[in-house]
Amino acid sequence: MKIFKSGFQQQPDIIFTSRYDFHLSENTTVKPSNKFIPNYFSDMPRNYEKDESNKRGYNKTAKNCPSFTDVFNEGYVIPSPCDIWLYSKGNDWRWETAKPFDFINIVEHSDNQLTDYLPNTNIKHIFKINNMWDVITPKGWSVRQIPMVYHFNPHWYVSYGVIDTDKYHEVNIQILFTSERDEVFISQGEPLCYIVPFERKKINMKIEEYSTIEKTLLKSQYDMLGKFNGSFKRNRSK
Repeated sequence: MKIFKSGFQQQPDIIFTSRYDFHLSENTTVKPSNKFIPNYFSDMPRNYEKDESNKRGYNKTAKNCPSFTDVFNEGYVIPSPCDIWLYSKGNDWRWETAKPFDFINIVEHSDNQLTDYLPNTNIKHIFKINNMWDVITPKGWSVRQIPMVYHFNPHWYVSYGVIDTDKYHEVNIQILFTSERDEVFISQGEPLCYIVPFERKKINMKIEEYSTIEKTLLKSQYDMLGKFNGSFKRNRSK
């Protein structure tokens, strides 16, 4: 495993490799997740209506919230390698890819593997795209396969999963078919899922009395929230 040195710290690599050379095309290669921020979020202003009761004169949108912005900047995204057509109606399921990509293998997870046991599910069928990418991480590191959160796709999404990619490198992407339609179309380059690496470390859970850690929490607030955000400072200087 290749390791880069940054000062006194070692920065591990996550390696993506494809037997089909998907890295050769911008349409098909893995990219950082911030390349797939939804348009509605990119276009969202940081502030909305004026509010005289607010000392700064306006109310903030979700674009100021780290829980959104950090999600859109974490990890990497695997895009669809080509146009994919999926069909599911009753026991009839089919799929098709753009002709030059007929080497891609899509199989099903039969209902008796999972769907039959799910309560009140809207999953009509589960398709699996086999091994488009292999992912290699250093010893003790895994990845989370995460659906494209806040993209609000009503027709399909990829299942959440954890893969110990220091041992098992194939990434087989499960497409959960949820559409009210009988068929869905996935375009080449459309984001399928996030891949987020993490180090496997045990962590102890504790429940503490609030009074024992109140000063620690207060210090965090002082450290993090004591400054105006960048957009406010830019607007003030105009």
